[in-house]
Amino acid sequence: MRQRQFGMWAIICLAFLATACAPVQYVSQYDAVTDQGVTALQSKVNVHLTTLMAANESNCAFSNHENFYAEASADVDALIVRAEIVNDQIEGNLNRQTIGQLTGLKASITDLRDTHAGAGCLSADAAGIALDLLNTTFRAILILEIAKKRELTTVGGGS
Repeated sequence: MRQRQFGMWAIICLAFLATACAPVQYVSQYDAVTDQGVTALQSKVNVHLTTLMAANESNCAFSNHENFYAEASADVDALIVRAEIVNDQIEGNLNRQTIGQLTGLKASITDLRDTHAGAGCLSADAAGIALDLLNTTFRAILILEIAKKRELTTVGGGS
């Protein structure tokens, strides 16, 4: 009888140890399409704002840049939809950080568009500040994706 109880406890302890040492995932896996899409959008935004910083009065008018804002907004929407699909395919809502960051990026681009439209012309100083702020957001998104790529998303896993 004692041997049987000891055997049961040994099995329970081994099962506990096996699951306790298993990797725990906190965020979704790396997504190369998201990484590449965010990098491409960051480049597009940098070109746009750098151009505005050097633009003269006639070139900085909002009407000359409406297409950029429409394209940038559509690019972010596509990234958000992709992140939501990735999130829906995994258990545990593990892509919520990326979705939140992309949603924040969309809001920042919308705010920039609204500021530019309201001002009519975006000054070089305002464009420079916007560039710094948006690059901070892009960095945060890419840092998370690179961390996923390096498998820093698990405890007890990765290299």
